Amino acid sequence: PVDYVVVALLSLLSSVIGNSRSVSAWNEWVEPIILWAALIGNPSSGKSPAGDAVLSLAREIEDGMADDFPEQKLAWETAKTAARENRIIWEDEVKSAVKGNTQPPRMPDKAIEPEMPVRPRIIVTDATIEKLAGLLSQHPRGLLYSRDELAGWLENFNRYSGGGDRPFWIEA
Repeated sequence: PVDYVVVALLSLLSSVIGNSRSVSAWNEWVEPIILWAALIGNPSSGKSPAGDAVLSLAREIEDGMADDFPEQKLAWETAKTAARENRIIWEDEVKSAVKGNTQPPRMPDKAIEPEMPVRPRIIVTDATIEKLAGLLSQHPRGLLYSRDELAGWLENFNRYSGGGDRPFWIEA
Protein backbone atom coordinates (compact mmCIF):
# COMPACT_ATOMS: atom_id res chain seq x y z
CA PRO A 1 0.00 0.00 0.00
CA VAL A 2 1.17 3.49 -0.89
CA ASP A 3 0.60 4.81 2.64
CA TYR A 4 3.24 2.40 3.98
CA VAL A 5 5.76 3.68 1.45
CA VAL A 6 4.89 7.31 2.18
CA VAL A 7 5.26 6.92 5.96
CA ALA A 8 8.60 5.13 5.53
CA LEU A 9 9.76 7.83 3.10
CA LEU A 10 8.72 10.62 5.48
CA SER A 11 10.74 8.91 8.23
CA LEU A 12 13.78 8.75 5.96
CA LEU A 13 13.41 12.42 4.99
CA SER A 14 13.10 13.36 8.66
CA SER A 15 16.36 11.59 9.45
CA VAL A 16 18.18 13.11 6.47
CA ILE A 17 17.07 16.59 7.55
CA GLY A 18 17.94 15.68 11.12
CA ASN A 19 19.33 18.36 13.40
CA SER A 20 20.19 20.65 10.49
CA ARG A 21 16.73 22.19 10.86
CA SER A 22 14.34 22.71 13.74
CA VAL A 23 10.88 24.06 14.37
CA SER A 24 10.02 26.79 16.82
CA ALA A 25 6.64 27.95 18.10
CA TRP A 26 8.39 30.86 19.87
CA ASN A 27 11.98 31.93 20.56
CA GLU A 28 12.45 29.93 23.75
CA TRP A 29 10.95 26.72 22.37
CA VAL A 30 12.92 24.91 19.65
CA GLU A 31 12.53 21.27 18.63
CA PRO A 32 14.55 19.18 16.16
CA ILE A 33 12.84 17.48 13.22
CA ILE A 34 12.08 14.08 14.73
CA LEU A 35 9.42 11.75 13.40
CA TRP A 36 8.35 8.60 15.18
CA ALA A 37 6.54 6.27 12.81
CA ALA A 38 5.29 2.69 12.83
CA LEU A 39 3.76 0.75 9.98
CA ILE A 40 0.79 -1.10 11.49
CA GLY A 41 -1.14 -3.73 9.59
CA ASN A 42 -2.13 -7.36 9.36
CA PRO A 43 0.54 -9.97 8.60
CA SER A 44 1.51 -10.00 4.90
CA SER A 45 -0.11 -6.60 4.28
CA GLY A 46 3.04 -5.21 2.64
CA LYS A 47 4.71 -3.42 5.55
CA SER A 48 8.15 -5.00 5.13
CA PRO A 49 8.36 -4.59 1.33
CA ALA A 50 7.36 -0.93 1.66
CA GLY A 51 9.97 -0.34 4.35
CA ASP A 52 12.60 -2.31 2.45
CA ALA A 53 12.13 -0.14 -0.65
CA VAL A 54 12.82 3.00 1.37
CA LEU A 55 15.68 1.40 3.32
CA SER A 56 17.35 0.35 0.08
CA LEU A 57 17.16 4.00 -1.00
CA ALA A 58 18.74 5.01 2.33
CA ARG A 59 21.55 2.49 1.81
CA GLU A 60 22.18 3.86 -1.69
CA ILE A 61 22.42 7.38 -0.24
CA GLU A 62 24.83 6.13 2.44
CA ASP A 63 26.99 4.38 -0.13
CA GLY A 64 27.16 7.57 -2.18
CA MET A 65 28.11 9.59 0.89
CA ALA A 66 30.90 7.09 1.61
CA ASP A 67 32.41 6.89 -1.89
CA ASP A 68 35.77 8.20 -0.71
CA PHE A 69 35.73 6.46 2.69
CA PRO A 70 38.17 3.68 1.69
CA GLU A 71 40.70 6.34 0.60
CA GLN A 72 40.11 8.30 3.82
CA LYS A 73 40.72 5.17 5.87
CA LEU A 74 43.97 4.39 4.02
CA ALA A 75 45.18 7.97 4.51
CA TRP A 76 44.29 7.69 8.20
CA GLU A 77 46.23 4.40 8.54
CA THR A 78 49.27 6.08 7.00
CA ALA A 79 48.98 9.15 9.22
CA LYS A 80 48.41 6.99 12.32
CA THR A 81 51.53 4.92 11.64
CA ALA A 82 53.59 8.05 10.96
CA ALA A 83 52.33 9.60 14.21
CA ARG A 84 53.24 6.45 16.12
CA GLU A 85 56.78 6.53 14.72
CA ASN A 86 57.11 10.26 15.47
CA ARG A 87 55.96 9.55 19.02
CA ILE A 88 58.69 6.92 19.43
CA ILE A 89 61.30 9.45 18.26
CA TRP A 90 59.91 12.07 20.65
CA GLU A 91 59.87 9.58 23.56
CA ASP A 92 63.54 8.83 22.89
CA GLU A 93 64.28 12.57 22.96
CA VAL A 94 62.42 12.88 26.28
CA LYS A 95 64.42 9.98 27.75
CA SER A 96 67.67 11.61 26.65
CA ALA A 97 66.60 14.94 28.11
CA VAL A 98 65.67 13.34 31.44
CA LYS A 99 68.99 11.45 31.58
CA GLY A 100 70.87 14.64 30.73
CA ASN A 101 68.84 16.58 33.31
CA THR A 102 67.61 19.03 30.67
CA GLN A 103 64.16 20.28 29.77
CA PRO A 104 62.30 17.56 27.79
CA PRO A 105 60.95 18.67 24.42
CA ARG A 106 57.25 19.30 23.95
CA MET A 107 55.48 16.56 22.02
CA PRO A 108 55.25 17.68 18.38
CA ASP A 109 51.89 17.83 16.64
CA LYS A 110 53.06 15.24 14.14
CA ALA A 111 53.34 12.71 17.02
CA ILE A 112 49.62 12.95 17.84
CA GLU A 113 47.53 10.21 16.27
CA PRO A 114 44.74 11.54 14.05
CA GLU A 115 41.15 10.61 14.73
CA MET A 116 39.84 7.68 12.77
CA PRO A 117 37.49 8.77 9.98
CA VAL A 118 33.83 7.89 10.44
CA ARG A 119 31.87 6.28 7.63
CA PRO A 120 28.84 8.47 6.93
CA ARG A 121 25.58 6.83 7.98
CA ILE A 122 21.93 7.73 8.04
CA ILE A 123 20.37 4.42 9.10
CA VAL A 124 20.81 2.05 12.04
CA THR A 125 19.03 -1.24 12.68
CA ASP A 126 18.87 -3.18 15.97
CA ALA A 127 21.58 -1.37 17.95
CA THR A 128 22.03 -1.29 21.70
CA ILE A 129 21.53 2.10 23.31
CA GLU A 130 25.27 2.22 24.08
CA LYS A 131 26.16 1.65 20.43
CA LEU A 132 23.46 4.07 19.33
CA ALA A 133 24.87 6.76 21.66
CA GLY A 134 28.32 6.26 20.13
CA LEU A 135 26.95 6.47 16.60
CA LEU A 136 24.95 9.60 17.42
CA SER A 137 28.06 11.29 18.80
CA GLN A 138 29.71 10.63 15.43
CA HIS A 139 26.65 11.71 13.44
CA PRO A 140 25.29 14.84 15.14
CA ARG A 141 22.62 15.41 12.47
CA GLY A 142 20.93 12.24 13.67
CA LEU A 143 20.15 8.77 12.35
CA LEU A 144 17.16 6.75 11.24
CA TYR A 145 16.63 3.86 13.67
CA SER A 146 14.69 1.17 11.85
CA ARG A 147 13.29 -2.14 13.04
CA ASP A 148 11.38 -4.52 10.81
CA GLU A 149 9.34 -5.82 13.72
CA LEU A 150 7.96 -3.39 16.29
CA ALA A 151 7.63 -6.28 18.76
CA GLY A 152 11.40 -6.91 18.56
CA TRP A 153 12.10 -3.29 19.47
CA LEU A 154 9.63 -3.38 22.37
CA GLU A 155 11.06 -6.67 23.67
CA ASN A 156 14.51 -5.07 23.83
CA PHE A 157 13.19 -2.70 26.49
CA ASN A 158 13.93 -5.51 28.96
CA ARG A 159 17.29 -6.41 27.42
CA TYR A 160 19.34 -5.64 30.53
CA SER A 161 17.96 -7.12 33.74
CA GLY A 162 14.40 -6.02 33.31
CA GLY A 163 13.85 -2.58 31.86
CA GLY A 164 17.28 -1.11 31.16
CA ASP A 165 16.35 0.30 27.75
CA ARG A 166 12.80 1.33 28.64
CA PRO A 167 13.67 4.63 30.42
CA PHE A 168 15.98 5.65 27.56
CA TRP A 169 13.34 5.14 24.86
CA ILE A 170 10.55 6.69 26.93
CA GLU A 171 12.70 9.77 27.48
CA ALA A 172 13.64 9.87 23.79
